[in-house]
Amino acid sequence: MPDLIGKIGLKFFASAIASISHEIKNRIAVINEQAGLLDDLLLMHEQGRELEPERLKRMADSVKKQVAIADSITINMNRFAHTLDSSRKLVAVDELIRMAVAMATRKANMHSVDLEIPPSQASVSVGTSPFFLIHLIWVCINAGIEITEKNGTISVSCEKTDPGASLKICMRGTNQEDMALPEHAAALAEFLEASLWSDPEKKQFIIKLSADMGQDSVL
Repeated sequence: MPDLIGKIGLKFFASAIASISHEIKNRIAVINEQAGLLDDLLLMHEQGRELEPERLKRMADSVKKQVAIADSITINMNRFAHTLDSSRKLVAVDELIRMAVAMATRKANMHSVDLEIPPSQASVSVGTSPFFLIHLIWVCINAGIEITEKNGTISVSCEKTDPGASLKICMRGTNQEDMALPEHAAALAEFLEASLWSDPEKKQFIIKLSADMGQDSVL
């Protein structure tokens, strides 16, 4: 089991970093495009054309927006990397959900699927492996994206149970009866000492976490 978890974990980490770096590259490309336009405007100004303050302001606002997005992506990447600092610790599940959703957003956009987290969600903490829990949530979200039709929505929520927490990944906009998850999802759930199942009637995947993952599950 540890060897299997290690292999799929490494593959997930590589895939996540590749996706995150692609998003950062997109932001840099937009900033570079704005810099090129600014060069053109300055060249025309040197040739006698008057600069348009409003156009310059729009360009500056665009650059500031892209920098803010890139900064947010970098912060998430840093937080994600630090989930490997400890193989088991007390974590806020809602924070891990936000990270998993952020990491799945690019694929969701490519499939024209919206991802959402209920705003009223309360914070729930459990003792678990943060890296592999993010991995499991991400696997479920990606499986949901594959079966959700264009313009559909996937909602990821968490609620406190006694003991532990219950996560639900709900698909709105799918008629699929086959809601099978990848085989390694079961291995991840077993490692996390969590229960994982599909509910085809309600179109959702459910992850049930205990309050504290046992020491014998630590890599």
